[in-house]
Amino acid sequence: MNHSLHTFLLCLVLMCSCNATKPHTEQSEFATLYFEKTACFGVCPAFVFEWNAGSDATLVIARPFRDGPLAQLELGSYTANTDVKERASWHSRIHNDAEIAEYGKLNAVYDNTMVTDLPSTITVIEGHRVTNRYKGPDLSKLYDSLESAMEALKWKPIQ
Repeated sequence: MNHSLHTFLLCLVLMCSCNATKPHTEQSEFATLYFEKTACFGVCPAFVFEWNAGSDATLVIARPFRDGPLAQLELGSYTANTDVKERASWHSRIHNDAEIAEYGKLNAVYDNTMVTDLPSTITVIEGHRVTNRYKGPDLSKLYDSLESAMEALKWKPIQ
């Protein structure tokens, strides 16, 4: 009896360990990337950029960009599509920058309500949301990658 219980438990442990190990897979794309910059009292741009796991991306510009490729866009809503290869390349770059910044370990909010003239930068990557407004981590490399992805897309106004 003791021997069969021991055998049963051994089989159970082996079955569970086999089910727990997953084959190594390639890095998957994000379900959604979200990148927002809120307005300030100055001339900083304000926008919301969203990119889903498919090819669709949207950009809503509330305050215009002053320079760069996005400066030609007027206030309003835009859409863009990407092919699989292009999307995978950008997602890989953004994922790497997020890993370097240890994005998943960051606090949800970096802020001080006593400071009023700073825009917030809000990102959501792999379901983790970070609002970075005051004395937060340096995420400039990640933000640069997100902005570069935005600039590379061919935006069309949403009618």
